[in-house]
Amino acid sequence: MKVKISLIETSQVIEHDAKNTYTKGPFFCVFAADGQVYKYPVANIWRVAEDYGDSGRATTTPTA
Repeated sequence: MKVKISLIETSQVIEHDAKNTYTKGPFFCVFAADGQVYKYPVANIWRVAEDYGDSGRATTTPTA
């Protein structure tokens, strides 16, 4: 999944290819596909966008 993090003090968006995201205490954590964990203080985050794709989403098909 793609994760985009916008911090309060920067105009550049930080992007990660993530396996998982979670909060731990005052941090928003990104467990990246490369095995690294990136931690950002929640107080410094303005916006987080997560793109899950089609995984984990229920699909409906029209019935005739």
